[in-house]
Amino acid sequence: MPKFPSGSHGNPESNFSVEMNQQDTGGNFVYDSYGNVVKDKLKIMGASFNSALQDLYFPTNHLTYPGKFKGMKTILEECRLYQFANLCTECTGFKCADVSANCCCQQVLFNQPDFLSVKSLLEETCSGYGIEVLFLPNFHCELNPIGMCWGCAKWLFCLKPESLREEDLERNTQKSLEAVPLVFI
Repeated sequence: MPKFPSGSHGNPESNFSVEMNQQDTGGNFVYDSYGNVVKDKLKIMGASFNSALQDLYFPTNHLTYPGKFKGMKTILEECRLYQFANLCTECTGFKCADVSANCCCQQVLFNQPDFLSVKSLLEETCSGYGIEVLFLPNFHCELNPIGMCWGCAKWLFCLKPESLREEDLERNTQKSLEAVPLVFI
């Protein structure tokens, strides 16, 4: 196995984890004495390479880095992508010039078929309820049914008589949203 000079993307980290809101057995958020939601730090799980499970952390009995996150360089080497292990960790500001290029370690990993096929937590949750999630292009409200509906509701609201009374504003908002024709959605 080739040797590579150590870089920031090759140094194992012990604190690389995902923060999740802590929930009780009833699914309610747990709060601390200041009213803040308590967070749990969880290791990233479920990674795969060529459909084989890929552990992102060194084993707890590892001599040098027990339980630490491996880092992108080590993961690339384990995936036999040695030619990319010495690339920079990421392009400046996470802005790759070409998302299909192998310009940085992050982009190489993002372009792996196993990575591309992973469903997001939102997709997983919705699919459990039989709901399909459609991701639409950013900043294109003309393609987004919610944007079209909201635009029509705002127009209908502007046609209502002006008022400073909160109950009138709330009623007019509700009526405007209910009056949006199906053709606008």
